[in-house]
Amino acid sequence: MRKVSADIPYLYEHNGFYLYRRAIPNHLRNAVDKRREIKSSLRTTSRNEAIRLYGEADIAAEKRLKALQNGASTKEAIPFEAFAAQAASRGHLLIDLSKVIAKPNLLFKTASEWRKTKTKDPFLFRSFFNAS
Repeated sequence: MRKVSADIPYLYEHNGFYLYRRAIPNHLRNAVDKRREIKSSLRTTSRNEAIRLYGEADIAAEKRLKALQNGASTKEAIPFEAFAAQAASRGHLLIDLSKVIAKPNLLFKTASEWRKTKTKDPFLFRSFFNAS
């Protein structure tokens, strides 16, 4: 793993992919189960795309560190909405599990209909669960 540039402090490249890596200050490590760093794959091999995504990752890390400094637990420091926004920026969809399991009968019925389909296409799956 190598640091990309001294001008971009937390950007690293490993096996062709770019990562955001930032040390968690010692005094906050107990709040995050003694993890030593915030690490997030930028999921790209493009340097230009990595630099664009770096800004989002850095803002998310700053928010997380600030929340931890204010006494928030790990779970509180990273709200679901932050994960969902980060996933959306990469073309993925996250749905709050509590909303999915709130209607178990509908969930089981929909899953049963999905199992009957011949093509197991992820886009079709999303349409079954009314996700975009």
